[in-house]
Amino acid sequence: MTTTIEPSKSPSTISAESKIASRKITIKLVHKAKQTDCAFWLGLAKEGTCDGRDFFEIHDLSQLFTKAYKEGIKESEPILMAHQIKSDLQFSYIVPSFQDEGFRPKVLWMEKLTSSIKSLNPKNIGFYLVPELPVAEEGQHELLVALARNIILSTDINEVFFYCEPKARNYILDTVLHIKEDLTSTDKPLDIELLH
Repeated sequence: MTTTIEPSKSPSTISAESKIASRKITIKLVHKAKQTDCAFWLGLAKEGTCDGRDFFEIHDLSQLFTKAYKEGIKESEPILMAHQIKSDLQFSYIVPSFQDEGFRPKVLWMEKLTSSIKSLNPKNIGFYLVPELPVAEEGQHELLVALARNIILSTDINEVFFYCEPKARNYILDTVLHIKEDLTSTDKPLDIELLH
């Protein structure tokens, strides 16, 4: 007598599929970092004259990233700053903007940066968009948007913040809607909620 055992999904396959199918991403626009429990913020900096020591005493997120963007940083690698806010640590990741025009170097830069962020294992992430960024330098705003998309797709982070100053609110909202549309068109099943 022969017994046939029907193939079934292993528990690991089922849980992996469930995790993918149920992944919910919440994207929030905020006007003050203090409004959130986000402890990891990322913003771009152009090449310039500042180094990590120039940011030690700046605890305000807007001032920190505006200085990094307007005055620039000397370092070619990102600067990770940690500030004590009440009883919690808040990290600011100042990232030198990518200057090379080639597609392959940009992909490698983005992969390296995403890998660095994954190794820090933040529970959520915030992106600071300097209000002047959309008009100041061609391509830098799009670079931050592409980086946000890559980080969302490559990590388990389910809560994403976009810091938005009132004067740039409409532009940032349009940008976030574009990111949401872009993410929903990927092959990964994501449930994306936008709060603003």
